[in-house]
Amino acid sequence: MIKYIFYVLLFFSPTVLQAQTNANEAKAAYLLAEENYAKADYKTALNYLEEAKKSLGAANSKILYLQIQVQMELFKIDRSYLNKVVQSIAEIEAAPDYKDFTEEKSLEVSKIKLQLKNELKRDEHLKEATAAKKASGLKKFATFLPYNRPVNIPLAELKLKYPQDPLLTGKLKNVTDDKHNLVMYYPSKYKLLQWPNYRVPVNDGFFKFSNTLEIYGIFIKEEIVKGYACLELERDEGTGGTSYDKASKEFEALLSYYTELFGMQPKRVPRPGKGYYQSEDFVWESAEKVIALEHTFGPTFKAVPWHVSASLCVIYK
Repeated sequence: MIKYIFYVLLFFSPTVLQAQTNANEAKAAYLLAEENYAKADYKTALNYLEEAKKSLGAANSKILYLQIQVQMELFKIDRSYLNKVVQSIAEIEAAPDYKDFTEEKSLEVSKIKLQLKNELKRDEHLKEATAAKKASGLKKFATFLPYNRPVNIPLAELKLKYPQDPLLTGKLKNVTDDKHNLVMYYPSKYKLLQWPNYRVPVNDGFFKFSNTLEIYGIFIKEEIVKGYACLELERDEGTGGTSYDKASKEFEALLSYYTELFGMQPKRVPRPGKGYYQSEDFVWESAEKVIALEHTFGPTFKAVPWHVSASLCVIYK
């Protein structure tokens, strides 16, 4: 009789009752995880699996197998889950009850493991290619100069190096470049239109642009050449076979070209100002150098002729 009473007390002890409660909660959480997995609510399913593990105090093979299935579905839409699935596979293979797991499910885990091994190799190759592309872009950025013109030499020496250059043989005018705290020299043949925060070089009056790409400005600091301004794009209503939308797409292509060339995204700097036209700079910068693609565009109404232009400014600090 005493022995019977001992077993009854043992069965109804707080420890035993708590263990039974935990087991029930873990089973309920697992069933809810299965239901949400079937409904393709994968993140909710993962939350319930975490509850199941918490209730049990550990994860068994059954829970980890469903966790792998759920994470694989999320991996299909979000590659950041790749390492999480790999971790779950390592956990299930280390689980004490995995040796007794069904052969069919063990085989499925092995198949997923092999598949992810190839995915990890692919990510590694992509990472290496991205790093190589970035290094190549940084090198191109560091050495890029319009027409390979020299910098950090006196302006007088530059004139001696290029005695036939129309940019240097004619009369030069200058304007203070507030954006870069430099003086910019440019040929007197240009009328340099300056609205607040942006500039457009013009030949022979308003909206009559040169049809060739050329350096139109030299940045100077204390008579030392620090960089160049190069006309990359100029389109207006007088340009045949184009439109504002086409010209805008030309600029987008130009921006994409330099972004790809330098292997990094530029910082967009709006240049708000008064008047009909707008301006923005796209800036790539290092400790030694600034390259800015200056974009002037507008207006979007018909009362004033439309205009799209881009200047590439390369400046050494």
